[in-house]
Amino acid sequence: MKKSILTTFTITSLFLFLTIFASAQERTSFGIHRNIELKDESQIREVKIEMNEKECRFNLRINSLVRGGEVTIEIYNPNGKKQGNFSVGCEIQSDHAQETVNGQITKLIDNPELGDWKIKIIPKNAVGKVSIEFSQDVIKTSNN
Repeated sequence: MKKSILTTFTITSLFLFLTIFASAQERTSFGIHRNIELKDESQIREVKIEMNEKECRFNLRINSLVRGGEVTIEIYNPNGKKQGNFSVGCEIQSDHAQETVNGQITKLIDNPELGDWKIKIIPKNAVGKVSIEFSQDVIKTSNN
């Protein structure tokens, strides 16, 4: 009998704690999606993403689809330190075959550095598209 009362009390307490904790949170998400078309491009492009919330989650996904030439993507934090990069390029160029190459990088950072994050798109005679998806998730509790 004591064991079932203790079990019931524990489950009830846990349920109340989780209910109070869940109701004391506020979640806000902000997102941006950019598509950049490349038409035989060789000009370096830079995209800035402003981080202005201290306690948040930084979600970044960059996709590239290249049908000609090559593209290098670089990610920099506000201090100018490289946080990741990748390159994709076509190797098959003929009248009888066309190649399409996809590349992707994903960054997920809790409590990122504040300021402007930079994405450098470095094309070399590139034909294709670069997609940048960014979201910032902020969860505030009653303690914040």
